[in-house]
Amino acid sequence: MGLLLGVDFDGTLVEEGVRPLRWRPGAREALLSLKAAGHQLVLHTGRATPRHELGPGPAAQLEAEEFWRVGLVPRDIEDHWARFGEMQAFLVAEGCWDLFDAVWQSAGKPPCDAFIDDRLEPPDWVTVRRQFGVA
Repeated sequence: MGLLLGVDFDGTLVEEGVRPLRWRPGAREALLSLKAAGHQLVLHTGRATPRHELGPGPAAQLEAEEFWRVGLVPRDIEDHWARFGEMQAFLVAEGCWDLFDAVWQSAGKPPCDAFIDDRLEPPDWVTVRRQFGVA
């Protein structure tokens, strides 16, 4: 049984602030390898919305406004949806959306065995693959 790995999007999987979105070197290949090795992947990102399955609309807007009121999502909900949609479209087009077992939508990091993110510095994906037992 593999590990449950939390994977950040901006600055970790893709270059920070680059448009159009572009993979960080080795990130796509590493994701594919990690999944093939039996690890579960949880996408965690500031682009996620309180309940993205609702889609944009009145119910999601009301829920998002409540989350914003308590400080969990940004005020600009439309921009938030657009950024989430951009991320999802990128991962779908690259054949990687279905690699993720979940999209973390709550405050803070998901309860995972380990995290791959750019908090201190962008990851070296070759090292990540070695660290988690993938050649």
